[in-house]
Amino acid sequence: MEYARNKIQEKALDLIAYNSFDGTTCGFEVETNILTLIAQNGEAVALPLMSKDDAASHYLDALEALMRSC
Repeated sequence: MEYARNKIQEKALDLIAYNSFDGTTCGFEVETNILTLIAQNGEAVALPLMSKDDAASHYLDALEALMRSC
């Protein structure tokens, strides 16, 4: 997760999604994922195991909320 925190600062991103990977329940070649959404201010929201579609929806919801706050 430290890599994601550094990347958000280096690239001046507003939001980044850190993907957990265990090779069994989340990651590549499986239909589920565990994300941690990290904002520019360092706030992190850990999401539970969910479908990749649901994870994408949560990411887009967070991005929409961020855009509304500008």
